[in-house]
Amino acid sequence: MKAPPFKTMNEIKPHPQVAARALVVHDRRLLLVREKSGFWTMPGGRSDYGEDIRACARREAWEETGLHIEIEEIFAISEFYYPARDFHVVQTLFYARLSDDVILPPSWTDRGGMVQERRFFSLAEVRQLDEVSPVSLKDGHWLTGMPCDPLYLGMETKE
Repeated sequence: MKAPPFKTMNEIKPHPQVAARALVVHDRRLLLVREKSGFWTMPGGRSDYGEDIRACARREAWEETGLHIEIEEIFAISEFYYPARDFHVVQTLFYARLSDDVILPPSWTDRGGMVQERRFFSLAEVRQLDEVSPVSLKDGHWLTGMPCDPLYLGMETKE
């Protein structure tokens, strides 16, 4: 019998990465970004070493959308695991509100090159998306303005 293909610590990242995402709702529509991978998700990303997690959400939202936001309460905690790419991230999802009157500046480009598109979606439109993360966005709980129940959404795995 052949042993399973385990990887050594030198071959994988030693621990999950830490990230923050901003849940921005404007006129009952949710702001999502489409990443290179094709996933639609809330703007956000990995924190820099020593960076406060709220500051991370604010910075990443600006980098990915061109919008200035104010971070509010925690909506949920989620994990995403993609073993084929040795990728595991633990994310804090924050409610956020727009701090500018400007909506989606037309001259915007994502400096990091990860985001291909950004737009606001109604709940019906979110439910029609094939690839959205976290999948629980399709339940519409984000429209209530309350923390998700349960607060920890669990780990989504992409094979």
